[in-house]
Amino acid sequence: MDLEDDGPALSHSGSLSSGVRTEGALSLFISDQPPEKCVYKRNVKPPPSVTIEGNMKLFDGNVYVVPILSRCDSAEDLPNMMAGNGPVKLAVTRVVTFSRLKVLATTHQLNETLFALRFELRRYNGDDFQVLDSVTTEPFTVVSHSTQLKPSHKNLPAVSDVIPDRGPASGSTRVAILGTNFQDSPTTRVKFGDYEGLSFSWSVVADPSLTPCSSFLVMPIFHTAKTLIVHTPKHEPGPVRVYVCNEPNAWSAVAGSFTYSEPMSPDGDTGSHKVAHSFSAHSPSSERTFSPFPMCFSSLSHLM
Repeated sequence: MDLEDDGPALSHSGSLSSGVRTEGALSLFISDQPPEKCVYKRNVKPPPSVTIEGNMKLFDGNVYVVPILSRCDSAEDLPNMMAGNGPVKLAVTRVVTFSRLKVLATTHQLNETLFALRFELRRYNGDDFQVLDSVTTEPFTVVSHSTQLKPSHKNLPAVSDVIPDRGPASGSTRVAILGTNFQDSPTTRVKFGDYEGLSFSWSVVADPSLTPCSSFLVMPIFHTAKTLIVHTPKHEPGPVRVYVCNEPNAWSAVAGSFTYSEPMSPDGDTGSHKVAHSFSAHSPSSERTFSPFPMCFSSLSHLM
């Protein structure tokens, strides 16, 4: 349900329930949290939602869910600093989504405070109401412009070194990516080169030399926040920049470098034509479950 009801006006009067719920009593739970950052005077996206649980037969037509904005530094309610916060009448549905909420003040305007939303489940009797239950969201920041939603450079990963820094164009060189702010996340990727290409739905592959390179994106092994381990993908010969991202498209502003060398054919000539041939169609048979290889980091310990 996502309808704002022409119900009772917001009021600070009312009586809180004792907090002791009878069996089957209605109660509130957060279904969807607001984002960590939202934009001043714009709809909060993704929209927060709450779930009502309990015996719906107890609902008598005068029960509403009311969103209330509060500041986290003082716990003060800010009823005049949010739009779209009218009471929503509880119907037979158990989920209420608030897609019209707009915060009318920024974190910076209010001395860098974080905000939170409190949802109250109220039973009205005229202008009076009783709070049956309430639940509060995680804190969030309100910024003045959508450009501020982009990840801060200070939080982006940074690559300082790639060891070793060269290997064959056929790929499969095991390297350590050194830097800062690496995360142990399923979305962390290492990119060899500036070409975005097509994104694979990557499987964890034991032998990257068997995997064709379409996007040059590699799923790394997380070692520490300063070290990732990868096998290089196939690539055309020459130097490339090496980037890391913890989230999709949030690539490191500081890149490392790796040089792909041309392979030598048995007669001593470079085998550029063989490299081109190596970019063949992906074969599912090349996918295997990864088993970490032992590696000595004694020479890198001073960088971790």
